[in-house]
Amino acid sequence: MTGTPEISFDIKPEEDLNRIISDVLKEENATYKTFCELLTKGQLRVLTAIAKERKIESLTSSDFIKKYNLTAASSIKLAVKSLIDKSLILKDEHGYYFIYDRFFSLWLERTNIN
Repeated sequence: MTGTPEISFDIKPEEDLNRIISDVLKEENATYKTFCELLTKGQLRVLTAIAKERKIESLTSSDFIKKYNLTAASSIKLAVKSLIDKSLILKDEHGYYFIYDRFFSLWLERTNIN
């Protein structure tokens, strides 16, 4: 029987996806480090805490502040305003804050930058 030979691919979607994500994070590493260098320590701590939560509604709740060893609620509010002004975080229609660049968020989760 003649025809097109069967080609077999060893496709592992989850492994491939994880490899691609890791490649993107490595490629953007210098850019993300530069972003962090442009932030105050307080802004970076708040940004990293948001990354670890992935999305959060109450940035000034005592649980959130304690969990991430953040400073006073007033300092968090100032940091959030600045991060929004820099378009690093956004607030969705349900009132949750999240990091705009999903890859940057993953990079922050995986990197011990603080």
